[in-house]
Amino acid sequence: MHLPERDIIATGLVAVAGLFYLLWAIDSALPGMSSTRATGVAVLALGFTASASAVVPGFDQLLHGNKAYLVITSLRGLHLTGATQVSRTPGSARQTGSYGP
Repeated sequence: MHLPERDIIATGLVAVAGLFYLLWAIDSALPGMSSTRATGVAVLALGFTASASAVVPGFDQLLHGNKAYLVITSLRGLHLTGATQVSRTPGSARQTGSYGP
């Protein structure tokens, strides 16, 4: 089985992103990558690059694709980003364990 070069590149980028996450999760992150934000930005950048290199034939087509799909997935990403930030805020219900009123 022969994989196209762009799929090999994308697979390598996803593997590196997974490694960054794993190192962060076991508290063995690389220098400068110990914060959630730094690791998240690195994983997001690697994932975006992998997607842009393998999912669409050309990066330009990513921006000219299905507009409804682009809007829905962007809004979902913003929602999840906001939810993550709220759950990481000191004193939030997740941090204090108090989910009730």
